[in-house]
Amino acid sequence: MKPLNAASTVRKAAVKTSKAASTTKAIRRTPEPEPKPYHHGNLRESLLEAADIVLAREGALGITLREVAKEAGVSHAAPYHHFASLDDMLAAVAERGFVRLRETMAKSVQTVDTGERLLQIADIYVSCARANPAQFRLMFGPLLARKGEFPTLKVAAECAFGLVHAAAHAHDAKGGSELALVCWSFSHGLSNLLARAFAFESEAGQLLKHTQRPADRLNQINPVNLADQAQRGDDVAHRDVGDDLAALTL
Repeated sequence: MKPLNAASTVRKAAVKTSKAASTTKAIRRTPEPEPKPYHHGNLRESLLEAADIVLAREGALGITLREVAKEAGVSHAAPYHHFASLDDMLAAVAERGFVRLRETMAKSVQTVDTGERLLQIADIYVSCARANPAQFRLMFGPLLARKGEFPTLKVAAECAFGLVHAAAHAHDAKGGSELALVCWSFSHGLSNLLARAFAFESEAGQLLKHTQRPADRLNQINPVNLADQAQRGDDVAHRDVGDDLAALTL
């Protein structure tokens, strides 16, 4: 009986060893999780979309490359594959803002009435700023003053104004430049006030209550007359222009 017990013991030990070996192989065959990829699909586009989200949530002062990478679901080092610095990425975000602004304003070109076309451009400008206040502030922030460092941002910004300039010249061939400046100044001034409405919510609310369509205010002061007066260049004309522009703040 003892020899049988010995053989049985040996067989049991062999079975255990075999099971252990199988378990070890199974464990070895289990693939280890792959490291997080630094990109997925179009990395640059994904990062810019994530930057838009973080910008709206945190503002230009709160945005970081790390937060953008986290929002995009990529590694912290991933943004550096496309952007040398945070400013480089923010310039790209601002550039996209100008491109979108121009594309939206361009929808007005189908309007036959040139005066109405300018008013629509003013409306669109203000609406875009109100819809994306953080992006609007970034677009016209310190980076724009350094546009020489970011050539594509410079081009995008100039193309946006170029559309206004072309629409103004279509309405008034002689005074188009002055008219474009008046339209842009009005639209930008009102947009900037509304984008910073958090500082004076009650005042902004009253302004919006009495201004159903912002461009109507521009229409009331007759921008074409302003352009004509500016072109004449006499003292009386300048005083009249100043009075009309001052009325915008009332």
